[in-house]
Amino acid sequence: MTYEEMTLLRINELREEAHRQRLAQDMSAGRWWRWLAAYATRRAAAASRCC
Repeated sequence: MTYEEMTLLRINELREEAHRQRLAQDMSAGRWWRWLAAYATRRAAAASRCC
């Protein structure tokens, strides 16, 4: 395997890893937004009950 081939292989591996990390971040961000929406719903329900 030539140096250029090894370099291209490494670049592709790094791209794939970056893609996996982005997917993981998107998934955790999705969980955060779902939690925040549920929290806001609970707060709105509590506010409407008290008054």
